[in-house]
Amino acid sequence: KKNNSVSLVGFGTFSVGMMFLCAVMHPLSELPTKASYALSWNPIVHIEEKLREYGLGMEPDPNITLAYPMGFALTMLFLGFVAYYANRFRVLER
Repeated sequence: KKNNSVSLVGFGTFSVGMMFLCAVMHPLSELPTKASYALSWNPIVHIEEKLREYGLGMEPDPNITLAYPMGFALTMLFLGFVAYYANRFRVLER
């Protein structure tokens, strides 16, 4: 039981940190310029801002597009295919 409570505290700390890093609690327009620039590198922030625009009718940041998260996802997919192809024999041995 003691290990479960420690892991739940760790998960809670992690999830709260991720909420701030993904701008779930606040829109980018409420942040200082440097903070909004740093958070704009996170593709999840772009999706959150578009959800606010379409769902709540809030004005989005002009630099927010859905092309960035889609490009990021396709790049990660391509890198995953390359990593699998490079290690395909080791993966199939298991």
